[in-house]
Amino acid sequence: MHSTTKISLTTLATLAIALALLQGTGAVQLTQGDDIGESIVLEPHPGPNGQYAYYDEDDELAIELTASNPDVEGDGPNDDAVTAIPEVFTITNEGDSTARVWIESGHPLATFTARDGSIEGADRAVHLAPNESVAVGLRVVTTDDVLPDVVVDSFEVNAVVADESDAGSGDAGTDDRTDGGTDLDIPDETLTTVASPAPNERRVRIQNPDGPVTVDLDGMHVAGANVTLDRVAFDATVDRTVVFDAVGRPEPFGGLPGIGDGRVLRADGYVQVDDERIPTGVADATVYASVDRDYLDWRGADPDDVTVYRLADGEWTALDTRVVERGERVHYAANASRLSSVVVATRLPAIEVTDARLESPRVAPGEAVTVTAELMNAGLADGERTVPVTVDGEHVGSLTVELRAEESTTVSERVSFDEPGEYELSVDGVDAGTVVVADDSPPVTDEPADPTQQGTPAAADREPDPAQPGTTSPRTDTDTAPPRLVVLMVVTAATLLVVVVLGRRLVAP
Repeated sequence: MHSTTKISLTTLATLAIALALLQGTGAVQLTQGDDIGESIVLEPHPGPNGQYAYYDEDDELAIELTASNPDVEGDGPNDDAVTAIPEVFTITNEGDSTARVWIESGHPLATFTARDGSIEGADRAVHLAPNESVAVGLRVVTTDDVLPDVVVDSFEVNAVVADESDAGSGDAGTDDRTDGGTDLDIPDETLTTVASPAPNERRVRIQNPDGPVTVDLDGMHVAGANVTLDRVAFDATVDRTVVFDAVGRPEPFGGLPGIGDGRVLRADGYVQVDDERIPTGVADATVYASVDRDYLDWRGADPDDVTVYRLADGEWTALDTRVVERGERVHYAANASRLSSVVVATRLPAIEVTDARLESPRVAPGEAVTVTAELMNAGLADGERTVPVTVDGEHVGSLTVELRAEESTTVSERVSFDEPGEYELSVDGVDAGTVVVADDSPPVTDEPADPTQQGTPAAADREPDPAQPGTTSPRTDTDTAPPRLVVLMVVTAATLLVVVVLGRRLVAP
């Protein structure tokens, strides 16, 4: 059994294609030896170009690029041009066996395409695993000498069950196709095909995987060309075709959770892999990515701080990531137990001031007070940071530290004051305290000193607190003679004593 339709071109060089199917839903039957069966289903593609495919008044799927299509604006393909229209309709294998599907057309101006190539002819058949779909598009070439309303050709949609060696025959015994068919022999070695619908998208298909497999993704964009996914490698011990898609974007998408808050970990790009389609026999995967060196410098990132994370059970897990090549781009390899969605991220330092204090709350004009700060790196990478020391909000000094991840240290800075007063000090916004700048001694006057009016803050007249060794304002005791006067009195008394003794000796009989 087969499906046949006509292709016509009008004077506007538009193309109208109607797929006459056995059932209104586009369902056809697939059995061993038959061309098409119930397990093969054709439907409009859910993407934007799916509007060219619709069900007509006979409930048959039609593909129409003319102005008569009720869902499309415009007059169809341009005159004297090549027009590519991808993803117009889909072919889905809803059966339990792998199927080979292809289209026979022979149309000189229109070619059916799928997976970045022609799908016309048995030698270009696509293989559909159970519940797998393929998007089919058109490439139309129009010229100035196309005659109006001429039936150019007819085409057929063919499908057969692939045998155990994945080498189905195009001329089965019950085949009533008019083209006679051709045999398609699939080689025993692994055959890998990679389609690139967009710079940030790859569609991978691996036939006959047996052992180590490497898939070249040709620098798939993840964050533009700044971050790319270059290839993936894994061991595959499965007896079925491995098919998966990979899409990259700089921000989370498609249900992928974000990673980090940008403080200790910053995402550079996400890659979504539909790992549900990947059989369990695919394991021991290695992801190869690269990052532009200028991009790293612009982000202020150390190349050694880039890490690949894998999504498992809804959580991001860091992979063993190593640098394999340095140059204009830095290339990385990350080992994973299974191929799945990944994110390329940069580990960041997070150095913060955790405490700040003053060595002394009181100094004299011209003297310096010591400001001490404790800093800790709460980030995931080593780093360096300079923090400001401020007095009443004005920058007066800086403290610079280099810390490994989760390391802490204590640093100090001395700040002097020329004018008396009270000053608020802080380190990177963390309050260190208030320092009082004043003379230690009370002013000298002719009037007796009033012990309650010393002319300095009351705190200066109290005994230093032993628990506060930083206090540098000793109390002035006014009831005790100055040390110099005591020395003078002692010397004078000694002199008088010597004079008296000598005098007595001189007058002795």
